[in-house]
Amino acid sequence: RYFDGFAARNELFSGLLGQPLGRPHPHQALVDDAVFRRGYYFNEYCRPNGLHFMAGLVIAQRDSIVEWVSVNRGPRGAPFDRQQLRALAWLAPHLRRASETACRLAEAHAARRAWEAVLDIFRCGVVALDQGGRVAFANQAARRFDAARDGLALRCGGISAPAAAAALARAIGMATHGDNDGVRHGAHLALPRRDGRCPLSVDILPLPRESPWQLAGAPVVLLLIADPTQPADADAPTLMTLFGLTAREAALTTLLANGCRLDEAAGQLGIGHETARTHLAHALDKT
Repeated sequence: RYFDGFAARNELFSGLLGQPLGRPHPHQALVDDAVFRRGYYFNEYCRPNGLHFMAGLVIAQRDSIVEWVSVNRGPRGAPFDRQQLRALAWLAPHLRRASETACRLAEAHAARRAWEAVLDIFRCGVVALDQGGRVAFANQAARRFDAARDGLALRCGGISAPAAAAALARAIGMATHGDNDGVRHGAHLALPRRDGRCPLSVDILPLPRESPWQLAGAPVVLLLIADPTQPADADAPTLMTLFGLTAREAALTTLLANGCRLDEAAGQLGIGHETARTHLAHALDKT
């Protein structure tokens, strides 16, 4: 209710805006008390909520955001005296530091959420491991690989490959801790799958460390997991825009990128084999 209708009518807050940061003021120093008690804000918001004596201070101001704190007393209380205002002034720098910390944590959280949303768009699996080999992040594609139980698994906080467990553990160890000289190395692995299907392709990449010590849960290794059998999902309009392909050239290229043979693509498009070869040659020239 306050922010919906009364925030803009608060004479005390508008009075605080012109005051130095961290300096508390009782409401009587900001607005004439008799006028205040006859006003809309006091009678429609303060009095019904038992607020009769108030003091406030601005603790932070950044860009268009102002943070302020108010303390309030009911009708049986008394105006805030100098000793109580000094106590509020003593609290001000602590409140300001708490506000700055909260803002930085909120910014970091927002940045993390934004990057996670970006990585969730990727068609390849993305898994970040911390110093202990535990999963710090796995995007949606990686979680789908895990749910399929085919080639790799995200278990007990880490990642494993039933058919290549030793090779995967060794490669992750080299990327996390390094060799005998402490030099960290990346690797590329093919993880066997069920039914003899084409193995998953996994790139293991050491991430740079910002300091010699590492916060718990901070990612130090990145795994990029691709399924070579997954359709490329080429977009014909995009190919036309990027490379100047004609509609037929883009349609043919899309079918080939998604696994069709040339004769199959020609049949789907209702064109002859030689015509398809000509379209393909033009597409290759343009790309």
